[in-house]
Amino acid sequence: CLTILCDIVHASEVTREALWVNDGMTFYFNLLVSELPYWQKYILIAIEGWLAGAKDKGRVEVELLRADSLKAIVNVLKGANVELLQGILKPLLDMLKRSTHLCQALGQAAQFVEALVVRLSGDVYRSFRVDMLKILKLLFEQSEHPEELLTQHNLYPLMEELARDESMVLVS
Repeated sequence: CLTILCDIVHASEVTREALWVNDGMTFYFNLLVSELPYWQKYILIAIEGWLAGAKDKGRVEVELLRADSLKAIVNVLKGANVELLQGILKPLLDMLKRSTHLCQALGQAAQFVEALVVRLSGDVYRSFRVDMLKILKLLFEQSEHPEELLTQHNLYPLMEELARDESMVLVS
C-alpha cells in the first residue's frame, strides 16, 4: 500500500493535484519522520518526483522550505545507516539539483552540512562519497556566501585530506 502511495505521485498532474488537495505533502513528511526508515528512500523519491512537475515546483518548494520539513530532511541524513544512506543520497541530490531554494536552505542548516562532513570524514563506501561530494558542491555553488560555508564547517582541511587520500580515486 505504501509503495503505491509513493509511486502515485509519478502518475500525472491530475494525480499530483488530487494528492495536493488531500494534503499529500504532509502525509509524505509524516512518513518521513516516522519510525519507518525503510520507506524514507521511497518518500524522498516521491517528493523529488513531485518537485520535478513544472506546475508543482513552486508550491512544493514552499512546503520543503518549512522549518519542520527541513528538519525532517536533516534528520533523515543524520540518522541514516549505511544501507539507508545508499538509497537516500540520489533522490536528495536530485531534489537539490531541482531546487536552488532548497539547496540554499540546507546549505544554511548547520546540522545538514555537519552530517555530510561527518559522513565524508568517516569510512564510507566510495560511491556514497561521490554523491555526498556532489551534494556539498551544489550547496557551495548555490550558497549566497560560499566562503562562509567553507570556513564555518572547516571544509578546506577535509577537502585536502580527501585529495591526498590515494584510495580516494573518484570517477564521476
